[in-house]
Amino acid sequence: IEGRKSAKTTGEKLVGEKAKGQVAIYNKTSLAKNFAKAAILIGPNNLTFTLDEAITIASQSSQLEGITFGKANSNITASSIGTESNLAPQSQFTFKEYSSSQFSAKTEAGLSGGTSRQMKAVSKDDMVNLLKSLSDELVIKQKEQLRSGLAPEEELLDKEVKIEIVDKKYSAAENDEVDDLNLILKLRVSFLAYKKENLNLLAQELFKDNIPSDFSFKTDNLDIKVLDVVWKDNKAKLQTHIKANLLPNLNINEIKANLKGKYPSFVQEYLTKIPQFLRADIKITPTLP
Repeated sequence: IEGRKSAKTTGEKLVGEKAKGQVAIYNKTSLAKNFAKAAILIGPNNLTFTLDEAITIASQSSQLEGITFGKANSNITASSIGTESNLAPQSQFTFKEYSSSQFSAKTEAGLSGGTSRQMKAVSKDDMVNLLKSLSDELVIKQKEQLRSGLAPEEELLDKEVKIEIVDKKYSAAENDEVDDLNLILKLRVSFLAYKKENLNLLAQELFKDNIPSDFSFKTDNLDIKVLDVVWKDNKAKLQTHIKANLLPNLNINEIKANLKGKYPSFVQEYLTKIPQFLRADIKITPTLP
């Protein structure tokens, strides 16, 4: 059986842009330094940034006025989206793998372009819940279709014994930014059916040794409810609740003969001697003067 269903997404996803800008990198050592692309810099509030390209920085040099650090400019990008990475001019940076006494960086004009906003997105729960909801609906529909095709002497067990997913197609994946999630689902559902007569015969066998000898029951009045079914190795184990109304074994013809022509008081006294007697309602017609 196949069906489709849609549901509103409940997940949230933070989307936006990363801040970008240019920094001046300073080499405070006596050797030239190569930094690879994506080298990590640490900025204010422990925010992290990466180099957009590989860069080589000359070593520091000595001049009459003092020591001049090696310097090169490079573009950097924030590691995370958000406005918090939009930094002011003259913000200071250090490299993750080195101390500030060796290498440092500074942005002259600041960083900009960082944005963030919450968007509706597909969560894992959205996918799980939609699958369960549609699966439940298809199982019920399949059960109704199967039940309508049964013969009068057959009964379908309410509980399915096997559900196989033949195919499922979601309209979006987890974390996709959509308001609605759609699912097309194809299932193979197996149910068990039985003949009422067979279960009645089984019930009679179960009751046979538990009914007092002076009682009997009618098989067509058996109340049989299947509470659970376990399907394993092509065998079904049913947990059932079976109720039978027992009636005393009475010789009706003998009772009729003994009551014939007797007064009501005798009838009442006679009936009270019958085992399991509860009460008698006596009505005489036509009404005598």
